[in-house]
Amino acid sequence: MWSSPLPNRRRRVWLWAGLLASLLAGSLAAQMIPTHVSPNPKGQPAPVSPTAPSSAVPATPPPTPPPGSPLPPPAAPPVRRQRASGPRLAVVSNLVNLTVSVQTRHGQFVPGLKAGDFRVYENGRLQVIRFFTEEGKTPLTLGMLLDTSPSQVNLLGAEQSLGADFFRSILRKTDLAFALSFDSDIRLLTDFTANPERLAAALNRARIGGGGATSVLNPGPFPSHGMAAGTRLWDAIVEACDEKLSGQPGRKALIVITDGQDEGSRHSWRDAERALLATNTALYAMIAADPGFYRQAGAWYTGAGDLNRIARDSGGSSVNASSHMRRAFQQISAELRSQYSMAYVPAHPMDGRFYRIRIRLSKPQRDHRKVRVRKGYYAIAAPAAY
Repeated sequence: MWSSPLPNRRRRVWLWAGLLASLLAGSLAAQMIPTHVSPNPKGQPAPVSPTAPSSAVPATPPPTPPPGSPLPPPAAPPVRRQRASGPRLAVVSNLVNLTVSVQTRHGQFVPGLKAGDFRVYENGRLQVIRFFTEEGKTPLTLGMLLDTSPSQVNLLGAEQSLGADFFRSILRKTDLAFALSFDSDIRLLTDFTANPERLAAALNRARIGGGGATSVLNPGPFPSHGMAAGTRLWDAIVEACDEKLSGQPGRKALIVITDGQDEGSRHSWRDAERALLATNTALYAMIAADPGFYRQAGAWYTGAGDLNRIARDSGGSSVNASSHMRRAFQQISAELRSQYSMAYVPAHPMDGRFYRIRIRLSKPQRDHRKVRVRKGYYAIAAPAAY
C-alpha cells in the first residue's frame, strides 16, 4: 500500500526552514562577535600598539557580509615593535687615513698602482693597509684661500679669473669647496658648495683690504694696526682647518694663493702646520709675489720659506705662480685627480702623541719615483658617534 507523499513533503519544508534560520542566526552572530580577541587574563588595559590608530578617532567598522556568505578569516594579530633596551653603541674610528701622490722623475703622476705596491711605515714599523682607493676616486673637500692684502693688488684679477676656471674643471658632484679671503681680516666668501659658478661669483667679490705699512697705498675698509696686522696668513690656515675641515671626511686640501709673507697673525707657522696635520689636510701653496710692489712701498720681500715647508710636510706642494699662474693651477688639478687614498689601524691607543709616517714603493715600482704624503699625524681619537 502506497503511503501519502504529503507528510514527507511537509517534513522537507520544515527542514529547509530550520536550516535557513540557522544560517541567518550564524550570520547575525558573526556581525556581533569580533574576529580577534586579545587575551587579557589579569583584566588590565591592553597596551597600545605604535601603529594602532588614536583612541580619539573611531575605527571604521568592516563591511557587513550578505546573509548566507561564508565568514571572513580571522584578522592577523598586530605586530608589536619592541623598543631597544640599553644604551646605544658608540663607534670610534682609529683609522689613520693617508692621501698619497706618486710622481716620476719628470714630474708626471703615476696611475694604476695597487695596495700591494705600497709599504706604509709608522715610526719605522710596517703597517697593514686595510683600505685602498685608486687614484682620484675619493670625494674631495677643497678650500681656496685668497690673499687680498695690498701686496696682491696687481695680481688679484688673474687669481680670481683662473681660480674660477679651476673650480669649474676640478669639482665633481660628490665634492665640496669653500673660499675665503685674508688680509688684516679673514672673510668667508662662500660656504661649502658643489656649484662652481657660486664659487666663481664668490671669488669675484673679493676686494683688496687693509694691510700693514703698505696700507698707505690702499687702506681698504678694515682698520690697520701698522705692521702688526697686515697679512694674517697663518691665522687663515688655522681657521680654515679648525672651523671648516676638521669634521669633513675623505681627501682634504687647501689652496693658498699668496706671496707667503705673514704680518700680524696670532698663530705661528708651526700652529698652521699642526692644524694641517691634525685635520689630514694637504696644503698647496701658489706663490704669487709682486716684488715691484715691495720696492715701491720701500719694503723687502723675504720669500715664502715657511709656507713652502709646511706645504711639503702636509703632503702637498708649493708652486711658483708669479708668471705662470694658469700652469700652476693645472699642475695642482692634475695632482688632485691622481692621488691614492689608503688607511691603516695603528696598534697603539690614541694617546695624542705625534707619529711619523713614511711610504715606500715595492721594488718593481721604486726606481726614479717620488712618493709624497704627510710627514705624520697626531693620535687624537675621533669623536664618538651616538
